[in-house]
Amino acid sequence: MITPKEIETKEFTSTKGGGYKGDEVDQFLDEILVDYTRLLEERNALKNKVNLLTEKLNELASAPAAPAPV
Repeated sequence: MITPKEIETKEFTSTKGGGYKGDEVDQFLDEILVDYTRLLEERNALKNKVNLLTEKLNELASAPAAPAPV
């Protein structure tokens, strides 16, 4: 998986016949970096939440059943 650091430090080679404007490429990569970093943070938070909820579910599944109300 590509990392935010790889996006941030990506270099492009120049071409004699034209190519892309470096400023535009840099600006676009900056935008991608912000979104990608946010998505990775969100993914990690969701993974942590899933792990926490799985632990709670396992605890509830292994707890003795409460008596039925009368």
